[in-house]
Amino acid sequence: MPVHSFHKEERLKSRKIISQLFKEGKTIKSYPLRVVWTEIDPPKNKFPVQFTISVPRRSFPKAHQRNMLRRRIREAYRCNKHDLYENFSECTSQYGLMVIYIAKEIVPFRDIEKAMLKWMDIFIKNVSQ
Repeated sequence: MPVHSFHKEERLKSRKIISQLFKEGKTIKSYPLRVVWTEIDPPKNKFPVQFTISVPRRSFPKAHQRNMLRRRIREAYRCNKHDLYENFSECTSQYGLMVIYIAKEIVPFRDIEKAMLKWMDIFIKNVSQ
């Protein structure tokens, strides 16, 4: 049974790594999400992936809308991250991910989850090459 928790060490908070994501990161688009990812050198902790979310204020000026979307994205990631972790069990490298919400309207949770699964599959294929 996979563990469905989201630990503090799994959150990407380093400004240095986030700026590195935008300078040299690779992009995966899966509407309504865009994922920017890069490898972290040297690995910071025991988790293979560090994850952060961005919802633009320009598209959603009210904080409760941005918070709701961030919760939905975080929940979709938390419930499906075991697929990522299974593929990185022997891997010694670590990756930083930033998920950016690109839709202009609020979409239901199941659409966010479908997009999450889609980009995870693409990410696994890109990394395993």
